[in-house]
Amino acid sequence: MNRRLVFCLVVVGGLVGPSLAGAQQVCPSGVPRGAPDSRYEVIEDVVGEKVIKDVLTDLQWQRCPVGLSGDVCTTGTAGAVTWSGALTAANASTYGGKSDWRLPNVIELQSLVETGCANPAINPVFFPNMPFDAAYWTSTTVPNTLDAHVIEFANGLRRYTSFFGRKSLNRYVRLVRAGRGDEAFASERPPAFFQSGFEVGEAP
Repeated sequence: MNRRLVFCLVVVGGLVGPSLAGAQQVCPSGVPRGAPDSRYEVIEDVVGEKVIKDVLTDLQWQRCPVGLSGDVCTTGTAGAVTWSGALTAANASTYGGKSDWRLPNVIELQSLVETGCANPAINPVFFPNMPFDAAYWTSTTVPNTLDAHVIEFANGLRRYTSFFGRKSLNRYVRLVRAGRGDEAFASERPPAFFQSGFEVGEAP
């Protein structure tokens, strides 16, 4: 069995619990890293507003989730909002002197997942102190129009059932801009519904 899938199953089975306060990142030895430090660069066109560029995809991410700020994202409170609230936040953002921020689609957001770690499943050097005890919104919706895909950064899971992705629920937000388009993810396009260890849902 693929190591990546095995690790995810272990995380779901025991490493990640309902309360993640004070948890330390878990990176089992021998599991390849998907988001090493070498993948990212820091852009700071506006002092104090760091943008993280993924050199693999050319996507540029806000260093902190919406509501947090500061060099290591310790100022403020992460704002969990509804899906429409996430779209509003994207339209209003002028972070880093840019006005073209958007809510990432599910493939873009999942590209940040560190497949070799959990608690959180993201690079903590470039994305520090992020709350990962709840899901993050994506712009990708499902056919019933009531739900959207979310990513859980405790374990890297992608979900879209109504329990997790109902648009009226409050979820965290991380905004993105730029990028090379869908061709950067040609090998990662999701099927109509997800079945692997990193993709949990039900057929819409």
